[in-house]
Amino acid sequence: MAIDRIRSWQCEVCKVCGQPSPFGYNIPNELWERVVPEEFQDGGIVCLGCFDWFAWRKGINYIPMLQELYYVGRDDIVNTTFVAKGIG
Repeated sequence: MAIDRIRSWQCEVCKVCGQPSPFGYNIPNELWERVVPEEFQDGGIVCLGCFDWFAWRKGINYIPMLQELYYVGRDDIVNTTFVAKGIG
């Protein structure tokens, strides 16, 4: 059953939504501080989905400043290289 596999996966949990956070990302600290509300900045993980939501609500396009995006699997980490392109 898929739910059992997800629950048994020991990964970081987002302090905003409480869901597992299998995608890691790196952005400049000053961008993090502008995007993430103060109550969520003190330690812990903010998943990419919640970070994206906060950025969207503030009208901040963080994609060009995204330095790294990776998937944290059960046995390994998968890094990716990408080129951010503007939309529209």
